Amino acid sequence: MPTTVQSLFHKFQAHGLQCGLDSIQDFANEFILSTLLCCYESAKKTEGRINRYGDGVSHESFYLNDRLVTSKGTAQSRRDALLGQGHEVLQHLPLMIFSLFQCDALRPNSGDFNPSVDARAAAAANMSNMTPEVIVRCIAPRIEFWISGKTCSEALDESVNMNISDIRYTIVDQIATANGERYQETVPLLFVDAPYNVFIYDLRDICNLRPATEDDLPDALLETKNEAVVSYRVPPPTFVSTYKDHIAAHRAHSCFKDVLVEDSVTSAKHESFEGWCIVLAEILFFEITKLSS
Repeated sequence: MPTTVQSLFHKFQAHGLQCGLDSIQDFANEFILSTLLCCYESAKKTEGRINRYGDGVSHESFYLNDRLVTSKGTAQSRRDALLGQGHEVLQHLPLMIFSLFQCDALRPNSGDFNPSVDARAAAAANMSNMTPEVIVRCIAPRIEFWISGKTCSEALDESVNMNISDIRYTIVDQIATANGERYQETVPLLFVDAPYNVFIYDLRDICNLRPATEDDLPDALLETKNEAVVSYRVPPPTFVSTYKDHIAAHRAHSCFKDVLVEDSVTSAKHESFEGWCIVLAEILFFEITKLSS
C-alpha cells in the first residue's frame, strides 16, 4: 500500500499540473470508482466459479459474503461491501484516496485554506521526495492512544481513526476499561507521528479531565516519541503539551485539528470522508444494478 500511495500522489500531481487543482478530486473519483467496480465484478466472477466448481477455486483469505451486497449472511453493510471493505488489499484505498486529494500539495484553495504558491510548491516538493512509508504517514498520521502513569508500557489503541467521534469513543472506552472507578485520575494521551509534527497531546480540550503534567507521561511513550523522530531523514518538529507549557498546549491543539482528516471537507463539494463515501457507494450501487439488469 505505501508504494501505491506514492504512485497515486505522483499521478494526481501530474494531472493537477496539466488540468488544474480543481480537477484532481473528479479525477480521483473516477479512479477509485473504476477500481472498486472492477473489484466488485471480480468478486461476482469468483462467485460464479465457486457455484460451479466449489469453494476450492477461491483463495483461503477470500470471503465472498463480505464482498457482495446480494450475498446471504454478509458481515458487511451494503456501503462497506461496495467500498471494498471486505477486500484484504483494497479496504484502505478509499481513505488513502481521500487523504491524498485533501493534502496541502493537491487541495485547491478554498475558504480558510489559502496557501501561497511558494508554500504549495514546497509541500509538493517535500512529498515528492518522501519514501513510500513516510508519504503514508504524511497523509494519514500514525495516531496512538495512551494513558498517563509510569506503569503504562504500551499504547492501548495503536490505530485511532482520524475523526473526533472515534477519538471521543476511544477515550471513554479505553479509560473506563483500564481504570474502572479511577476514571477521574487518568489523563488520556494522544501520540501523533507525522513527518511535519511529532507530538503528545493530553486532549484537555476534548474532555473534562484534568490537564497532564510532565509526571503523567509514561517513559514508554517518551521513548516511542524519540524513536519516531529519528525514523525520519530530516527530524520533524516535536513537542509535548503539558499543564505548565501553555504555548505547547495551544500548538498541540492546533496540530491535533490538522490530523482529523476524516472530518475535513473537500474544497469543491464540502463533503467529509463519510459523506464522500456515501456518494461513492450510491454511484457504485447504481452501476452494478445496471450491469445486473
